[in-house]
Amino acid sequence: MAYNQPSVPSWLAPESESSANLSVPLQSNDLTDELIPHDGRKKSQDDLPSIVLAMRFLNMAASCALIGVSVFVMMSFPSLSNWILSIYAICGGLLICCLETQLKFIRTSIAINFGFLFSPNIRFLYYILLCMISWGFENIAGRAVALALGFIAVFNTYILCRYPGYREVREQIAKEEDRRIEEKINGDVQK
Repeated sequence: MAYNQPSVPSWLAPESESSANLSVPLQSNDLTDELIPHDGRKKSQDDLPSIVLAMRFLNMAASCALIGVSVFVMMSFPSLSNWILSIYAICGGLLICCLETQLKFIRTSIAINFGFLFSPNIRFLYYILLCMISWGFENIAGRAVALALGFIAVFNTYILCRYPGYREVREQIAKEEDRRIEEKINGDVQK
C-alpha cells in the first residue's frame, strides 16, 4: 500500500500546496460559523446589543422576582432570621434593579460604591449569595427564584467573559438612553 505523501509537511508547505493536499475539504456551516468566528469576532460583536438587552431583561426579571418573594416572606411573619434575610434580599434585588436601569446619576453612584458588580467573578459570587438567601426561604417560590438566580449568575459570567466589549456597548446604550431622556426633558420644558 503506497500512499502519495508530500515530501514537505502540510504546516511547512506554501498555502497553495497545503490546501491541495487536504484529503477532507473544510466546509462551513451555521454551527461552525457561530462557534468559530472567522472575521475577528465581527459576527459576535454585531449581536452584542441584543445580548445586552437580554441580559438586562433577565437581571431585572430575577431581581423583581427576588424582591417579590422577599416581600411575600416578610408578610407571612417568619422568624427573625428569615425576616432579616428578606431585608437583605430586598436590598440586593434593589441594587440589581438600580444597576440595570442605566440612569446616569444612579450608574455613577453604583460604579463608585459597588464596583464589584462590574467584575465577572465577584458578580458571580454576589448572585450566588442572593441565590443562597432565596433558597433559605424554604418555600417553592424561594427555590424557583434561587434556581433562576443561579442560572443568571452563570449566564452573566459567561457573557462578561465571552464578550470583552460588553462594557463598552452597554455604556454606549446607556449614553444613548441618557441623551433621549435629556431631549425629552428639554422638549417638555420648552413647551
